[in-house]
Amino acid sequence: MRILCFTPFNPFIKTPETGFAELLIKHGHEVMLVYTENEFGRIVKDDNIINFNPDVIFSMMEYSLPVAMRYNEIMKKPVYAHIECIPPWRTGLEPPENYGLDLGHGIGVVKDTLNGESMIPTYKYLLDLFDKANYRTISQESWRYTFEDFTGKKLDAGIKYYTFDLTELKKHKGNYDTKYQVYTIARFVPIKRIHHIIIALSLIKKPIRPVYALIGYGQLHDYIKNLANLYDVSVIFYGDGKNGVKERVIQESLFGIQIFSGMPIMEGAYYNKPTVTYGIPQTKEVFKDSVIYAVNNNIISLKDNIEHLLLNKDEIEPLGKKANDMILNNKTNIWDNDKYACEVEKNLMQAIKNFKEKNVGEK
Repeated sequence: MRILCFTPFNPFIKTPETGFAELLIKHGHEVMLVYTENEFGRIVKDDNIINFNPDVIFSMMEYSLPVAMRYNEIMKKPVYAHIECIPPWRTGLEPPENYGLDLGHGIGVVKDTLNGESMIPTYKYLLDLFDKANYRTISQESWRYTFEDFTGKKLDAGIKYYTFDLTELKKHKGNYDTKYQVYTIARFVPIKRIHHIIIALSLIKKPIRPVYALIGYGQLHDYIKNLANLYDVSVIFYGDGKNGVKERVIQESLFGIQIFSGMPIMEGAYYNKPTVTYGIPQTKEVFKDSVIYAVNNNIISLKDNIEHLLLNKDEIEPLGKKANDMILNNKTNIWDNDKYACEVEKNLMQAIKNFKEKNVGEK
């Protein structure tokens, strides 16, 4: 197939979507990957895209939908569109505090620019476009309610889980001495709830409190630094973790603590490191019992689970091996590359089939 892929551009990291496009190339498809911004206005036609003449258009994330659907109109080509979820914390469906927007904790309130009902018009616009795609998927069954609650109608969409790429993990695998530290890999935004982790660590008595290794970047860097100082938690910032730094930090750590994250859980599992997280339905759907679940948004429960592993270190290695086995042997809902590519190929073919049937029906 000739596949035209649209995905938002991230100047800081290679996004999973870029990796997905490269995976389709490895599976024998001719792919043009086009990066988009958050375009909601006039879109300038690009002759290089027109001349590529794809069999199908793959809109890989919601913010690429305006561009993808514009080229659908221009070229009359089928569109397969994927949206992870309708964020309940951005669209008034649920209190933002349920998703980590409870910042403050003694150092002043921090505002989140994507909080509240201001995003409702944006998502209404995007879902109007989503409805026009020839085939649609969302990231998990657990998120279906967000679409249906937001629109008030049943969602016609399949499920596309994520895949993982072991290339960099294999490349940087080494023999590292274990440090007395735990790690998190995350953007520094409220929903990752790094502030919960810092407070949970502060509740652990100092003689057994580990160093906290942080890999990431984002708007809350100074907030996190100040919060750690206030709560007397030792934090080491490792930046974006490029050039093998992320992989080394994982291997040097006892275990990971990840809130509202997917790929970092898998990365830890590759190196036989277990992960402590909150027990939300979305994480349970994907990772099943390959991770350790604290009660959602319960900092005391988070602290108890972290502390249990610190006091029972003999449990860490078996839990890490269990996570490795479950994730790398397809016992969870994060797919290996072959399964992922086959599922995406089926979705693309379904979009083509639906497009053809619609055109026949309209003649």
